[in-house]
Amino acid sequence: MKNVIVTVMGRGPVFWFEGVNEGVDLDSIDLSNSFRELEEEEILDYNLNEPAIILEDVEVLYTENEDPVESVDDEGAVDVTSKKGKYIFVDNYFSDFLSLKCPIWAQQINMGEIISTFHIEMEDDEEFDPKKLQLIKSDYEVKFLPYGVVSSLIVYDGKCYKSDYGHGHEDKGYWDAFIYNDEQPYASSAKAVKIDVNNIIYPYDC
Repeated sequence: MKNVIVTVMGRGPVFWFEGVNEGVDLDSIDLSNSFRELEEEEILDYNLNEPAIILEDVEVLYTENEDPVESVDDEGAVDVTSKKGKYIFVDNYFSDFLSLKCPIWAQQINMGEIISTFHIEMEDDEEFDPKKLQLIKSDYEVKFLPYGVVSSLIVYDGKCYKSDYGHGHEDKGYWDAFIYNDEQPYASSAKAVKIDVNNIIYPYDC
C-alpha cells in the first residue's frame, strides 16, 4: 500500500462556532464576552468548532512523497486544480458534521490563506486519478455563507476523507461575535446532498 497526500488551498474566513444551551435567553447574551466566559456562564455548550471555509483562489495539489506539498514548485508536487472532479454540494456540514444546531454563537477570527492536507491510501500499482477527487461545498446552509469549499473534507473515488493537517489560519484578528438563529439549511438547492458522517475516513484510519 502507498499513501498519496492531497493538499487543498485557498483563501477565506475562519470562524469559531459553538452551540447555545437550551433555555438561554438570546437577548441576554453579552456578545462582548469571550466564548470561554460564555461557557463558564453555562451559555455555550463547550463544543467549540473552528471551520475554515475557502471562498476564492482554490488550488489542489498531490504528491506521492512522504511530506505534504504547498506549492507547485515543491518537489513531487502535481497540480490537479483544473483536472479534479465536479464539486459536491451538501446541506448538512454544519448540522451533522460540526454538530451545530441553531441557535449558534459565531465569531470570525481570520480572513486569509487556508491549507489542508489529506492522506489517501492506495494500492502500490494504483494510479491517482484526479477526476475521482471532488471538493465539497456547503450549499447555503447558513445565511451569512451562501457557498464555500469545506477545507476539512474531500471525496476520492466515492469515499469521504477528513483532513489530517491544516494551517495558515492562525488567529489574526477578531470580528464582532453574533448569534445566528435561522432555518437550517437556510436556502440549500435541490442539488445538495448529505454527508454520511458515519462513513468518513479519518487520518488514523489510513
